[in-house]
Amino acid sequence: MTPALLIQSLCKFLEGVVENYTLESNIKTLKTPQIVDGFLPPKKGNQPEAEFPYIIVRLVEGEDEKEESTTTIKMLFGTYSEDVQGFHDVLNLMEKVRQALLKKRTIDNKFRMELPYKWEVPEEQPHPEWFGMSISKWIIPKVLEENMNF
Repeated sequence: MTPALLIQSLCKFLEGVVENYTLESNIKTLKTPQIVDGFLPPKKGNQPEAEFPYIIVRLVEGEDEKEESTTTIKMLFGTYSEDVQGFHDVLNLMEKVRQALLKKRTIDNKFRMELPYKWEVPEEQPHPEWFGMSISKWIIPKVLEENMNF
């Protein structure tokens, strides 16, 4: 349950980061990036929907060690621009998030992002859609072992 709470907290944090930020959508309107927990929802019917821009927050893996518990979060960034320099939109969105996370590495007083924060923009891009991703490692509350009397 704790990794799911981290994703919810991170989504709420990101909504605040992008609340006044708009980018072109795939239906030619300006739109605040949608923050998505896990996966984009399935498309409904034949009507075009504004899927872009978005940030998908996804759990990749977790690890429990003797001293701490961690989980790895992948964020997928998607923007839309018919301009050949449209990749700047995804870079700017990623940078906005990166700066916000580095300024406040602890979220909800429970989850702490560890460094390094890694990001990547794949060389191959399906113009007019632009993609990037980041990987971050988070310390989550550790489950304490119960003292068993044998």
